[in-house]
Amino acid sequence: MTGFRIGNFDVDVSRCKISSAESEQVVEPKVMDVLQFLYSQRGKVVSQEDIFAAVWPNAVFSPSNVQRNIALLRKALKEDSKKPAIYYYSS
Repeated sequence: MTGFRIGNFDVDVSRCKISSAESEQVVEPKVMDVLQFLYSQRGKVVSQEDIFAAVWPNAVFSPSNVQRNIALLRKALKEDSKKPAIYYYSS
């Protein structure tokens, strides 16, 4: 996958770049991996364990890794966790 669109944002996977008419942000590769996984699962509810297994295979589950990357994604996508337009469910 080279790129896709989420709301008003264009996502360039190869450059780890999230951009809109107002802003452009480069994110860490793991943050982009989380975003790609979530995009591939759009419309489904996925657990932190699902995200972790997809992005950090063969590692011991650490919810803080998932939570940190979700927080960075929300920041890049200008999301307010109290009023999300893009939903993330924690379990």
